[in-house]
Amino acid sequence: WRFTWKTPPYRPPLGRYERLLAKPVHVIFYALILIMPLTGWIFTSASKYGAAFFGIPVSLPITKANPVAGIAAEAHEILGLTFAVLVVLHVAGALRHHFLLKDRVLRRMW
Repeated sequence: WRFTWKTPPYRPPLGRYERLLAKPVHVIFYALILIMPLTGWIFTSASKYGAAFFGIPVSLPITKANPVAGIAAEAHEILGLTFAVLVVLHVAGALRHHFLLKDRVLRRMW
């Protein structure tokens, strides 16, 4: 959806630093939405239970001894914490717009 439709312009126009932050944060969110499941799939495939999707086994041919499994597990943890911090900051920014600046940026999402 995001790649096929143009987003409406911000009203009132955002400040310079807000515009500088908005694009990279949204790109990071989309990257994390794609990377997090992949890293989880990799290290879960290496577990003794394997990976399943609605009961259907979908494990990758990877073992716990493979360094990729360890890297994926570590990456998944770090990216998960990054995701959580960005969500908190994103919510704080939305609340700032709504309650302190009293602009209509938050209402754009409805």
